[in-house]
Amino acid sequence: MTAQARMVENHGTKIQVGTPRLVTMMMMAAVTMIEKKWTLAIYANSTAR
Repeated sequence: MTAQARMVENHGTKIQVGTPRLVTMMMMAAVTMIEKKWTLAIYANSTAR
């Protein structure tokens, strides 16, 4: 824990700058995956009928 805390203190600014970008990428990836799942589900339903 102390080593991690030290790293956060040393690279605090880098983490603060990098985190929003990372979170945005994660959100975008999650949204894309959900959209793909829904698209596939809708497509499967329409073709089944």
